[in-house]
Amino acid sequence: MLVILAWLTMLLVTLVYAVFYSPDKHDSDIYQQFNVEYIDDTSNVLTIDQVKLLPSTVFEQDKQKVHTPDSMDFSMWYKISTVSNLGYLEPFSVSVDNPTLDIIHFYAINDGQVRFEKVLGDLNTSEYAIDHVSPKVSLFGGMSGATDIFIRIKSNGSTATPVLIESVTDSQYRTSAQLILLGALFGIGMIMVIYNYFMYRGAGDPSCLIYIGYISSVTLAISMMNGFIFFWLPEAMAIQANANLLMPMHFLTLGFAMRFAYTFVRIEDIYPKLKLWGQQFSNINFTFAFIALFYNEGTIFPLYMIILSVNYLYIFVLVSLVYKSKLIWVHYYLMSWVPLLAGTYLTVSSFNGTLSYNFLTRNGSLLGVIFEICLMAVALLDRFRATQVEREYRLNHDLATGLPNQVLLESAIKKVGAGRKPVYLMVFDIPQAKDLIPALGVESANLFFKQLFINIEAYVSTIKETYIFAKDSSGQKYHIVRIDESRFAVMFVGDLEAEELEQNVSAIQNAVSNIINLNGVTMSVSSVAGVACYPDDTREPERLLSTTIQALISGRKSNKKWARFDEQRNIDIQQRFRLAADLQNAIEQGDLELYHQPQIDMVNNKVYGSELLLRWFHPQEGFVDPSLVIDIAEETGVIHQLTEWVIEKGFEQHSKLCKLELRANVSINISGKDFNDNGLVAHILTTAARYNISHETVTFEVTESATADDPEQAKSVLTQLYNQGFKIAIDDFGTGYSSLDYLSQLPFHELKIDRCFMNIDVSERNRTITEVTLSLAKRLGVNAVAEGIENERVAELLTSFGCPIGQGYLYSKPKPFIEHMRWLQDIYKSNRNLELNKPPVG
Repeated sequence: MLVILAWLTMLLVTLVYAVFYSPDKHDSDIYQQFNVEYIDDTSNVLTIDQVKLLPSTVFEQDKQKVHTPDSMDFSMWYKISTVSNLGYLEPFSVSVDNPTLDIIHFYAINDGQVRFEKVLGDLNTSEYAIDHVSPKVSLFGGMSGATDIFIRIKSNGSTATPVLIESVTDSQYRTSAQLILLGALFGIGMIMVIYNYFMYRGAGDPSCLIYIGYISSVTLAISMMNGFIFFWLPEAMAIQANANLLMPMHFLTLGFAMRFAYTFVRIEDIYPKLKLWGQQFSNINFTFAFIALFYNEGTIFPLYMIILSVNYLYIFVLVSLVYKSKLIWVHYYLMSWVPLLAGTYLTVSSFNGTLSYNFLTRNGSLLGVIFEICLMAVALLDRFRATQVEREYRLNHDLATGLPNQVLLESAIKKVGAGRKPVYLMVFDIPQAKDLIPALGVESANLFFKQLFINIEAYVSTIKETYIFAKDSSGQKYHIVRIDESRFAVMFVGDLEAEELEQNVSAIQNAVSNIINLNGVTMSVSSVAGVACYPDDTREPERLLSTTIQALISGRKSNKKWARFDEQRNIDIQQRFRLAADLQNAIEQGDLELYHQPQIDMVNNKVYGSELLLRWFHPQEGFVDPSLVIDIAEETGVIHQLTEWVIEKGFEQHSKLCKLELRANVSINISGKDFNDNGLVAHILTTAARYNISHETVTFEVTESATADDPEQAKSVLTQLYNQGFKIAIDDFGTGYSSLDYLSQLPFHELKIDRCFMNIDVSERNRTITEVTLSLAKRLGVNAVAEGIENERVAELLTSFGCPIGQGYLYSKPKPFIEHMRWLQDIYKSNRNLELNKPPVG
């Protein structure tokens, strides 16, 4: 920006010259000493020998009428003579102040003879590059009254051509000022290219790249129009560029300007269709930039003016739509059009005679582009700042509710933790939150949560110890952090008694449960909470949030629906996490075992089959309770992998028994979490096919409570297995929470009576429940399996009730596969029909 300021300082100096030392061309003292006449010979080209013989009456007076060609492709002659017969004996310069002309031919005629000749113009070579910026001849010895200067001008596509007569010193000043302007444009343009490139690298905003295209094309176009291109390109290349690329660069500049306009103001956020129109217009400009390569300037220029008008109309509509925006960078963008349009008007008006010609009006468009680029630099910088603010806001806030988020929470914990006061963090979880979004829709759910947090804010803002996480521009304070869609947090700084702490938690939970009216429907939700304190519960502020989450997990199981962090409970949780990691490795390494507990046909006294039971002997912890293994697997998401391992290993062992003619049924337990595994049924079918397992010899056991989490999904999976010929057993029947009506909708072959009812030898109540359950199973046409049979009296009672299948320690404890296989082989050897003379005791 300092470099741009330096350039602007130079521009101000140049403008001072332009205003105070560059009068109208007709007002200069030297100009008054000469007669300037012209004749248009576009339709009848004249030679120097012809034009020097023409009488003055055929020429137009330049002081009375500015030459405005009727055609873009024109040819004309200027004749310059002194007013006095004595001539003008001081040094002076004659300039043709239009560097876009193709041919400029100077002649000095004395006594009818050509005494001096100089050829300039875009299509001619010159020893000095400055001749292309300011085409002129300087007569240091003045000019006699008998000498006339003729200037032949021929071009395609240029505007009117001012001829300047001034002192050599003034001419040099004007040329220097012209170079300063062009150098300023080129320098600022290159700086802005670099500036926008790094802006793009920093912000990733595509409008920066588009603006680079605009700056490059407009700088190149103006450099070509003003002859500055000869300073930084070889002359041959510069001549070719002027001859073929001027109009293509105009279309290219217009295309980039259009694309930048709708991209920069982000019009798609207001009117998406307007962006599509802008894309079409810019594509049309780019297309004509290519087409213009094959046509001369005069032919394509009228079409350019039409397209320019359409593009300006689009820009006008765009500006009118964003005019009322409160964004500062939008205002800078709109302001940048003012110098551009004003400068273009000045230049065009000065060339066609509407305004008097001077240095300022002649370079109006150039100055307008420079100031437009500078203003746009400020706009880009402000938008970059606004983008960074917006990005920081998005990083630190929940977009749905505007509340601070977890990033801001962790930053606040770190900041407050550096102090000496205790910090209490409360994290609340709303169990129903995840169901609200699909049930209400995103928009309605967001409205619900906004009202919910307003209710909570109304309470917590009254407690002086409540921490303020953020303030907005209107002074609104935020005491709540939304961690995710179901969790939010509140923080208190200072000492709190246990009673105060409990009151605060209870009050916030009451605020959560307040009834909310949404679109005429009243709703209410509940919450569970966890509380932790720094430094009492953790010595590291960074661990306060995770410590509070651990308390929240405990709060879910608490009758109070909240819990304070407990170190011993945390140790247990950490042990569970360690076991979870070890369980993952045990599954992958095959360090788990399957035990078989026989199931007995109590009617025929035969082996009916066996239930597969998981066993894990941890290297350090020893035997791990199977229920704990399942809990850990379900909590950590390993349950799918564990179930697949059990099915794989169980089918492998079942296959071996079948090959040994030890055919029996095998029962495999399925977790309720397995119903969410879309590949479960496919895995069962492919594994059964690989081991050549008969589907009717496999029973899948599922508990009542497992089916209650997602009844429809459970029903779908069980129905698929049922239809494939597998047997389904309802495990632990009578201990779950499913209704008989729901169970009646599930396909199943067996009811397994839980072991808690197997004290029927001493409990009349359980004896009645068992008898009724067996009668129910018989009426439903399904088998019943009694678990936990431990003495002969219970077995006798079950037999009398008509129980078909039993299992328990009376018959056998669970055995490793090899021992179970030998047990079966021993029975097979003693009696080929596998009849049991008496219940075997394992």
